[in-house]
Parts: sequence; structure tokens; C-alpha cells
Amino acid sequence: MQKWILFILLSPLGALFAQPHAVFVIGTPHYNPGSIMPPLAKQLERFGFRTTVVLPEENPEKNPKGIPASATEK
Repeated sequence: MQKWILFILLSPLGALFAQPHAVFVIGTPHYNPGSIMPPLAKQLERFGFRTTVVLPEENPEKNPKGIPASATEK
């Protein structure tokens, strides 16, 4: 029985049983998504999701490279 459980967790079928992960990438300041998305992420966590909110310090629209790699997760 233990071998089957390990097989399911390590196989592509294990992805079917994995916790879903929602990632929110904030790429604009319009309509204030920096204050809207974190509470939405918290609501999804109540339904069993893992969540990540990528919220850059500066406006990515003004950066020719877009969202910097140093954007912190909140």
C-alpha cells in the first residue's frame, strides 16, 4: 500500500491530487489591484488553494522590461 501512495505522489497522476496554486501578477496600478488581489487570494486560500501575489514596488507599465525579477511576493 505504501508503494502505491508513493507512486501516486511521484507520478503525473500525483498532480491531480496536488493542492491548486493561484498566482496573481500585478502589472498595472489601474483600478488599484494591489489592494484588491491580496484579499481575493486570502478568500481562495479558504477553499484550499495555495496563493502567490506578485506585487512590484514600481509601476511595471513605465519599465521597458516589464515586471522586475526582484518583485516581492506578498
